[in-house]
Amino acid sequence: MKKIICPLLSIFLLLFFSCSEKNKIAVIEESSKQQSELLEAYCKVDSLRQQGRVEEETYKAFIEKALDFYRVFPEESITPQMLWSAGMASMTYAKYVKDYVSNKTDVLNYARKGIEIFDIIQKVYPDYENAKDTYFNRGVIYDDILNDYENAKYEFTEYMTKYPDSTSALQEYIQYLGATPDEIFQNFDHAD
Repeated sequence: MKKIICPLLSIFLLLFFSCSEKNKIAVIEESSKQQSELLEAYCKVDSLRQQGRVEEETYKAFIEKALDFYRVFPEESITPQMLWSAGMASMTYAKYVKDYVSNKTDVLNYARKGIEIFDIIQKVYPDYENAKDTYFNRGVIYDDILNDYENAKYEFTEYMTKYPDSTSALQEYIQYLGATPDEIFQNFDHAD
């Protein structure tokens, strides 16, 4: 019986480890393919950004590719940077739609998507170089895009609490959340 079990066990182990290696290679190949597609989409968005242009399908495709890549390959070294860029693209797209297209559904969807992406960065990649700015960017989304001044103030206050060395101009900014230009100028007139 031992003569039969040992060879069978050897064959099983050989097949198991050989399949395991094939799976690793397949994962690496898939990661490389998706990274390439993601970087191509990023380059398109970055080129548009540099030109001061927004193209709906290009921005949406990049944002979705970045989120899909994060869901499948959260440990890849480019994931936090691509998420950061997708968060910025979401913020840019939401602001563009608000200012030029007036599609409230897209404004809300992409503003929320930007907030979601910045939340992911803050929670999953707290050591990422731009992680501290997630509070600030969420504050900007709440203030400038959603006109939700209470949440904007909360995000900016969190930023100032956690990063007091970066806050001098932000303290002034918070004071004027939701104010019209006339109200801001009125305050400056009374300061004299």
